[in-house]
Amino acid sequence: MNRRAGSILRRTGLLLEVLGIIGIYSQRGEKAANVTVPWVGSVSPAWCALMTGFVLWVAGTILYFRAGQRQNLDSP
Repeated sequence: MNRRAGSILRRTGLLLEVLGIIGIYSQRGEKAANVTVPWVGSVSPAWCALMTGFVLWVAGTILYFRAGQRQNLDSP
């Protein structure tokens, strides 16, 4: 994978994180529907979006910087 794929993953992750934060903020004080996650229990969909966005952002960051290091090593 290259820097472009890493950049796309990073931006998608940030978008999901922002949507998760908006969802968490908008459901304050309300009883929201929950999703059952194995080994965790019952979790709000907004928190699932936030955590998924964070994982995508981290994966994209690793891909982005690893591709940059490979390009630096290949050039004289």
